[in-house]
Amino acid sequence: MRVSLTIFVLILSQSLMAQSEFDLRQESFDKPYALNGLWEFYYQELLSGAEVSEKNQVLVEVPHDWCHDSDGAFEIASYGTYRTKVILPNDNGHLGLFIPHAFSSYRLFFNDQLVHNQGDVQVTREAYQPFRIPKSFDFKMLESDTLIITIQVANFDHNNAGLYYPVEIGKQEKLISSITSRQYINMFLAGGLFLTGFILLAFAFTYNQLEKAIPFYALFSLSLMYRMLGADPYPIHIILPNLPFWVSIHLEYLSIHTAALFGGIFIFRLFPNQTNYWVKRIFYAATLISMAVIIISPPIFFTSVLKYYLFVIMAYVVIFTYIIVMAQRAKEPTSGYLITALSIVFIWTLFQVTTFLGIGSVPYIFNVVLVSLIVIVCNLALFRTFMLRINRVNLAEAEIEFEKQKNTMLSLISHEIKMPVATLQMNMEMLKASKDNPQKFDQIKDKMIDLSYTAVDTIKRMLHDFIYFMSASDIVKKKIEVKELKDFLIDTWGLNTSFESEGNENAIIETDKITLKYVINTLVSNAKKYSANQDAAPEFILNQTGSHLLLEIRDYGIGISADQIKKMGMPQAKMNKDQEVSGMGYYLAKELIEKLGHSISIASRGKEGTSVFIEFSTP
Repeated sequence: MRVSLTIFVLILSQSLMAQSEFDLRQESFDKPYALNGLWEFYYQELLSGAEVSEKNQVLVEVPHDWCHDSDGAFEIASYGTYRTKVILPNDNGHLGLFIPHAFSSYRLFFNDQLVHNQGDVQVTREAYQPFRIPKSFDFKMLESDTLIITIQVANFDHNNAGLYYPVEIGKQEKLISSITSRQYINMFLAGGLFLTGFILLAFAFTYNQLEKAIPFYALFSLSLMYRMLGADPYPIHIILPNLPFWVSIHLEYLSIHTAALFGGIFIFRLFPNQTNYWVKRIFYAATLISMAVIIISPPIFFTSVLKYYLFVIMAYVVIFTYIIVMAQRAKEPTSGYLITALSIVFIWTLFQVTTFLGIGSVPYIFNVVLVSLIVIVCNLALFRTFMLRINRVNLAEAEIEFEKQKNTMLSLISHEIKMPVATLQMNMEMLKASKDNPQKFDQIKDKMIDLSYTAVDTIKRMLHDFIYFMSASDIVKKKIEVKELKDFLIDTWGLNTSFESEGNENAIIETDKITLKYVINTLVSNAKKYSANQDAAPEFILNQTGSHLLLEIRDYGIGISADQIKKMGMPQAKMNKDQEVSGMGYYLAKELIEKLGHSISIASRGKEGTSVFIEFSTP
């Protein structure tokens, strides 16, 4: 119906030579106003200013795809110019124009003045450069209430061509906050998926007892991670502004396929008894063929055939759910969470297909909620299924050690999930509370950015802790003198170090300096973390009594309550009052110290600070 109407408008406009105009003088702009309607369009003309009046024009309905909406009268790989006149309220300086992106490059003019180049608009495939990122442009430069918007568009890389998404006018402050909040949320979601994927890969390669399906779930998470970065609103182009477009568009579409492929392999390997041979082979063949098309064909082709593969994915999500139901009936060790997770994935996939085919639009918040639920529920399903399968292991001689490794793994995974979910929830609440209050958004945006950087730093520290802890299984101890230990402390940390007893500094202890350095570094970092700027710096105190050497790491910070001390060393992570994840550093330090054959304890000195003691034997 829309195509027929557009063709009629094209024919009628050629005879009437009408002009496009939007009169917005009475608009309040409480919400962005979409400039949906008739625009002047000049096919295969890159025009601006006075040139426009000299050229024949047609009127088209924007949002507009100049190939499909004209029933093929215009070629996909081409270029053109859109133009409209907008009459604004007198006080228009606080307003702006929002363009999600145009397929696949555009040049924007306000009243014949060039405002922005996104990519490089040219008349040949070789000369032009595509680029995509949402952007808003303020009207402060305007000298009148009449605005002529001219947008030159060139497309040689996508199945859609032109102003495919609505162009909106709204309050510039709200437009910018909407763009940045969407990009930050996608980064938060990508962070949660990254944590899941990376840590599960590390565990899969560390523990032979893990299911062979686990690495594929990790790769599924990493594929979705890139999808959150490499698709609308394209935060990847903020992180890597010089990333070549041909790389980003191939990765964007390949990530859909790799997520589906690794998710399918995960289900097939987890439930081989319920998986039909031909169902599996058809899925692999369809996915690999579609991936090959993306790799070897130009974007203008593979973007046109993706819809067929999306229908395949929707069908297989139903099949995956059926396999899980059959596995439960057969009393396979699995989890009811998986059915819930696959149902959410099916709904999310349906929304993706709806958006991609232009059938309708899905509110962004729905996408956020669904991806968040995929992260949480899929992880719960995976961990529950993994635990059920671990319970079937009957290696009695390894049972005690395995239980210890399992508890460590679950503690770290719990740590990994709580941080992104808690951070995301908090930022979502902050965004929700400020969505209708730009002033409040200005007040909290710095805090949101700070939380983002804090989360990244926490991830780095956690991964460092995890990788080191997993690699410290074979510790080789060497003999060192107490005097050498004292010099080691001074040279490494530069803190005040004293030997308070009259013991023998030539006494010998057995330890591993590399592991000990890691442990002490963790304890010193904690000491500094919980000390204020005005507090004295932490210090080391060595005290030898008989056959024992006691190393005290003393700080002068806020101290620790008796209840907190009781929980120290337990495998748990928690959120502190500053919304930071804590509680794992001392636990890992305790594990490593015990591997070295030493002991560790902690004591609070009340308001004077906290002391951590490491006890060595001096034979």
